[in-house]
Amino acid sequence: MVSVAQSWFGAFMETVQTQETSIALREAAVSGDLKRWTEALTGIVVGTVPKIACIASIEVVKRNLTSGDGKTELVWKIKLWNKPQALELLGRHQSLFREDPPSDAPEVPAFALPPETPGVRCH
Repeated sequence: MVSVAQSWFGAFMETVQTQETSIALREAAVSGDLKRWTEALTGIVVGTVPKIACIASIEVVKRNLTSGDGKTELVWKIKLWNKPQALELLGRHQSLFREDPPSDAPEVPAFALPPETPGVRCH
């Protein structure tokens, strides 16, 4: 079973290796512009989450994380779906799980033909 982290890492590596994302990341790294590099990498990380279909919501908040420095930083709040719980609820809805104990009664056919019946004919 593949974990969410492994699924995300695979999606992340696919995204990083695409032409448009790798160029922006490389240019920011070569120029030494840490802000642009962080923004590019953050965009890639957030962009990979929908690929594994686990994102519930994203909230971006501007906050001053370091008191007194006069700068505001972006805080990304990402909420993920609980996939095992969703699958369990779907299985219960589709009656895939038996919650009641199985009956001891023998299975019987819906109808029985008399023994002298030669065969079934459809008109």
